[in-house]
Amino acid sequence: MGFFADPLKIGLCGVAGAVIAFCVYFDQQRRSDPNFKEKLREKRRRAKERKAKKNVLDISDPESVKRFFMQEMQLAQTAIETGNVGAGVHHFANAVQASSFTGQGQGHSQQLLSALQQMLEPQVFMAVIEEIRTRSQQSQQGQQGRPQGQTEQAAPTNPITELD
Repeated sequence: MGFFADPLKIGLCGVAGAVIAFCVYFDQQRRSDPNFKEKLREKRRRAKERKAKKNVLDISDPESVKRFFMQEMQLAQTAIETGNVGAGVHHFANAVQASSFTGQGQGHSQQLLSALQQMLEPQVFMAVIEEIRTRSQQSQQGQQGRPQGQTEQAAPTNPITELD
């Protein structure tokens, strides 16, 4: 076996050297391309846009709204369980607003609020109501600043249009 050990090691070293040389050569060719930096920036921009688009809630897609609603309810329950009431209130308010985008509209939101009232401590429930009221007022103030005839399809001030 000693006879094959040395040529095998030499062969493996030669193959490894060839692979490394190919990688260095290929990287040099890629970097010497006059449009390399432009292509790299474009690739990063597309990746950033894809990530940003992934984080935006599409209210016209019921499955997306349902997924967001379930995610927010889960995050709220986890936050409340760990003692982070502020984050829990924020996520519960997001869930209530998301429920208004489902096919049932405000009726579903009212049912959710009734369930939350029974489930949560009174002070936490009142904080959720206050958060929803504050968001509603902010949304109305944003719409009042628009010229007549312009309406808002999806309010950019609406905190549930972007995922956390």
